[in-house]
This record gives sequence, C-alpha cells and structure tokens, in this order.
Amino acid sequence: MDTWEDYADGLLARAQYDDDNDARVERTETYRAGRLYETAFDDNHDGKPDRTERALEGGVSQPPERLSCDGT
Repeated sequence: MDTWEDYADGLLARAQYDDDNDARVERTETYRAGRLYETAFDDNHDGKPDRTERALEGGVSQPPERLSCDGT
C-alpha cells in the first residue's frame, strides 16, 4: 500500500491510499483540525469517489444516509 499525506499548519489535512498497489488512489481521508472528517472510496477505479462516509465524534464512521425512492 502506498500513502500520500498533505498537511496544513502542521496538522494532517488529507491522506490518500493506494490499497491494491495499482498506482491509483482508492481511498481518501479528509481531516479537519487534525481529526478525521470523512473517507471517500473509489470502488470502481475510475478516479472519482463512489461513496463517502463521514466520521462521528471519536472517529467512528456513520452509515450512508438513507433516501426514499422519491429522494426525500
């Protein structure tokens, strides 16, 4: 696995991961004030995030928000 990290004001701001060693980013973690804010996943390897999970207090991720068929 390869990892790239970006820092702002000495704190981790973003981390990108190539989880399967294909030289492409599969997972991007975004941090605010040095704490995990959200994680985006490129599941189909097209270079764009397919799903995003937001972190709750304490770094626990919440499941994606559920929508009804009419979008509400």
